[in-house]
Amino acid sequence: MWLNNFEGNIDLEIVAICLRILHGNCSIGEAMKLIAHPFDGDKRKLREFIENVDVVFELVDPSKHDVLLKFVKAKITGDARSKLMVRDLTHSWELVKAILEENYATTRTTTHVRCSVPDRAKTRI
Repeated sequence: MWLNNFEGNIDLEIVAICLRILHGNCSIGEAMKLIAHPFDGDKRKLREFIENVDVVFELVDPSKHDVLLKFVKAKITGDARSKLMVRDLTHSWELVKAILEENYATTRTTTHVRCSVPDRAKTRI
């Protein structure tokens, strides 16, 4: 078996989850293990959180998405949780994701881009 030839540390729990995913029966509990850290409003961690949640929604049967969303929302803490609680439209992951992106995504204005790109005329010798 390939595991016998593996050198280094291996998390057998993750291997078991991967095997269940391959066979199409990933539970909510197993999928939630892929979201290692809660999101508390740290802009640097938003992209990772969103990508992990997107994967979790792909792995869990769509008939369980309503329950899954409750678990995902429980992983949102602090200031980010406050932002969600004042909104009524949080009944789907797409709506929750939009609120998080609206409040925490790093946006670059055209002025910012213009200022960060060196002026070629100034750099010529």
